[in-house]
Amino acid sequence: MLFLSSPGNRILNRPFELIYIIWTDGAKIKRFFLFFVDIFIQMFKIISMIEIYQTSETSAHEKLLSVLSRHIPAPFEISVTENGKPYIAGDPVYFSLSHSDGRAVIAVSSLPAGIDLEVFKGRVHTKVFSRFPEAEQVEIADESDFLMHWTAREAFVKLRGGQLATMWKHIEFSGGKLRFCGETQRVKLRFYKFYYGIAALCTEMI
Repeated sequence: MLFLSSPGNRILNRPFELIYIIWTDGAKIKRFFLFFVDIFIQMFKIISMIEIYQTSETSAHEKLLSVLSRHIPAPFEISVTENGKPYIAGDPVYFSLSHSDGRAVIAVSSLPAGIDLEVFKGRVHTKVFSRFPEAEQVEIADESDFLMHWTAREAFVKLRGGQLATMWKHIEFSGGKLRFCGETQRVKLRFYKFYYGIAALCTEMI
């Protein structure tokens, strides 16, 4: 799946943002798709690119290294900041990984990014729901809504680095905006609904 968007609905000769999701691990299909993406990059002025890969939890780390090697040909080492955010020295590319009940998603981006995945379980966690601010509770009607609000928090924490447990009470996601310590954050949230769950991607604004 490929998304081509233009910030502010700009016309075709203006900068675009390219987002694509790899649904399959099939090598031939993937090579064809990436060739197609390269054509788009040549046709349009791409200001940012985001790749999202779906895989199993057991192969997530191996898949991450494989994806990163496409962008970083030389040997590289994944390090971790003091607040727990993984990175590669020099930030040649940004990445984030999330897994839930055997499923996993990987985001690789030209912008700082955080991704979170939560699998459907057929219920809303009432204890967690009660911890959401009232402004969020009124926006939650079912499990999909609940997971959107949950993953928005997780994705933001992964973008910034830190622990959800300590940052939770300072985060609010309502009216389509995310606030931290009462201040609206300059981040962009995108949600992807799969048949097995919901993923949220949080990136810095361009």
